[in-house]
Amino acid sequence: MKRIPAVIRKNKYKAISVMIFGLSCIGILIFVKNDYFLYQETIAKVQSVIETNTEGDPTGLIYNQQITAIVKNGDKKGEIIEFGNKRYYSGVYDYYVEQGDELFVSFNQTVNSIEIQGFKRDFYLVLEVLIFCFALVLVASKRSLLYLASLIINILIFAVIVILRFRGINIFLLFIAGVLLFTCLTLFLIAGINKKSVAAIISTLISVSIMMLIALIIFRLFTADIHYETIEYVQYFYDFDKVFYSGVLVSGLGAIMDIAIIMSSSINELISRNREISYIDLKKSAWVIAQDITGTMMNVLVISCIAGAMPLFIYLVYNGMPINMAIEYYGSAEIIRALTGCIGIVLAVPVSYLINMGLRRRWKT
Repeated sequence: MKRIPAVIRKNKYKAISVMIFGLSCIGILIFVKNDYFLYQETIAKVQSVIETNTEGDPTGLIYNQQITAIVKNGDKKGEIIEFGNKRYYSGVYDYYVEQGDELFVSFNQTVNSIEIQGFKRDFYLVLEVLIFCFALVLVASKRSLLYLASLIINILIFAVIVILRFRGINIFLLFIAGVLLFTCLTLFLIAGINKKSVAAIISTLISVSIMMLIALIIFRLFTADIHYETIEYVQYFYDFDKVFYSGVLVSGLGAIMDIAIIMSSSINELISRNREISYIDLKKSAWVIAQDITGTMMNVLVISCIAGAMPLFIYLVYNGMPINMAIEYYGSAEIIRALTGCIGIVLAVPVSYLINMGLRRRWKT
């Protein structure tokens, strides 16, 4: 316990920064919790809920909720309102309302009823963002702003791509250009403008290009056997195949970029730790590192793809769809993404290794 004050004194500027940031987060959360005046939609906070089974329902899976709430904004602010809500046990197309929930509601004057439009969840979204930022400040300190900047810039690039797609531009070509921007901006902002960043960018772009070339050849050969998850919206998604290709491209990019920067950073660190390290020893150490990270990166990619498909898959099976049909029509796309990404990871290891070792010899650093 005596060492804590000493540590704080030694890092007083960081401690002050963390304290100021923490107090700012508390202030932001208090504001968001009471920001009802910012919304044009009517918001009501639930005071109580009385739930009963629907009479005559033989399954016992349909429930009626009698809700009492107080209006938090608009012309009716402060009024107590009562309305009903029917929900099903599956919960797919309805709302399960509990005491304390904040709801967007609309007043139907024609039939004199109140309808639920959705939940107000901005507080939880902001809370999660602030926890992420706070953890980033604690861990990354001075570089946290660069990390946040790269994340925000990438989100903005993604938003611009989506907007341009709806103006008729080929989305796959947009994401190819986006990959160049994602890779260069992210690595230069996070790792700095230096040799290891250049090596990581070259490795990433070469690996992604080879991965997508292999994937597109396979997709073209087996187009009839691929069940795109967006096929049911084909009358609106005229380019559903290109949307799918773009998803494969971006999902593989993240893992490949990780491999590339880990390899570059590791080789750079080995050199900085021991300037006299021989080229042969450096090759051996780099190859061991490459082997260690390959398995974990593939597992991370597969697990993230499983997580993306899991909610829909569970809901479909729970509501009566056979497991094999759910996998074939709604899980196959995620399986393809995962396998394609794994191909990219396996490619990224030797490519990053060769690029970094080649540049190491060329630059003689």
